[in-house]
Amino acid sequence: MQQFIDRFRAKATKARQASARKKQVEKMEPPEIKRSSRRTPGFQFRQGRPSGREPLRVDGLAKSFNGRRLLHDVSFTVERGDKVAVVGPNGVGKSTLLKLISGALEPDGGGVKLGYEVNLGYFAQDVHESLRGTQTAYDWLRAASESAEIATLRGTLGRVLFSGDDVLTRVGDLSGGESARLLLAALMLRAPNLMVLDEPTNHLDLEGRDALMRALRDYPGTLIFVSHDRHFVARVGTRVLALTSGHVEDFAGSYEEYLEWRGDDYLALGQAQPHSRKRPSEVRKRASGRGYAESKEQRRAIERLTRAGARLEGEIARLEGELEALTASFNDNGYYQRVSRDEIRADERRQRALREQLEATMREWEAQATKLEARRAHA
Repeated sequence: MQQFIDRFRAKATKARQASARKKQVEKMEPPEIKRSSRRTPGFQFRQGRPSGREPLRVDGLAKSFNGRRLLHDVSFTVERGDKVAVVGPNGVGKSTLLKLISGALEPDGGGVKLGYEVNLGYFAQDVHESLRGTQTAYDWLRAASESAEIATLRGTLGRVLFSGDDVLTRVGDLSGGESARLLLAALMLRAPNLMVLDEPTNHLDLEGRDALMRALRDYPGTLIFVSHDRHFVARVGTRVLALTSGHVEDFAGSYEEYLEWRGDDYLALGQAQPHSRKRPSEVRKRASGRGYAESKEQRRAIERLTRAGARLEGEIARLEGELEALTASFNDNGYYQRVSRDEIRADERRQRALREQLEATMREWEAQATKLEARRAHA
């Protein structure tokens, strides 16, 4: 309202409206908003090195328990950079699938093949099962990340809200939220390029869930996860694997797009409920084979352009760094006394080449950014 007043109070045709809104603003009593006493963890996940293009392939996977067939002939591949949300009715085998992928369980049939240079990190649903014993939180994290330096361990513990004497708490005495944050801290230090997370938000408070959601969206690696938090799934996942009666249904898109296409909401009280059976023409188009293929190709094109943009940004930063270092050499008072004329000319040629390369890379980056905006506008 104040923006409207500032903009139109001097305009004759809007002066009366601006005056009326000014009176409304003067009568307003802004509520006192108390700052939250809760702390927000600083989750940040990186990958030590990128994996191959296809970090995971699942072929004909089968698993039974006590004569009950849970998974049967489950097959799919995951491409680098995918963030795959595994959904389905309760008891259909979502956690079992993640255990099979991580190697915590052996399949009865079929197999799981990890791709080139894959470093897998697994977060189990039962956090207390992973943290037993009398070790302190600090000692457990040090054992889980042997190569990390003391300062790095301390800093990481602080980021996940273990400060002061908190780091001396025995892992067996940690609360569910503390256990979850400690396990996530180990993944932060390990820097896997494929993360498999089974209900990572179960024990986290609102601030923790929001921080984890942001961190996973920024994570450059590949992610496969299970969660019953609809908001979390919708914001993090870029692809949906729906398990139904032991089989898998693959959808290239967000959970909201999956609901429009399929209609079964597996996150409604944890069970499949009809989300919307009345499909408009656009939804029917997505549900067709052609619409599905177009959606999948569109998303893949966006991912390719995003990766290309990130690569070009890195190249721009490298070129700018080299130019800055070269300029600093030229500005050094003793440079022209200690460097020969031929070397000076070579540095000048290198400077011109770097500038030309930087300009060309900037133009390429701008073209990629334009394409990406156009793709996102039509996605």
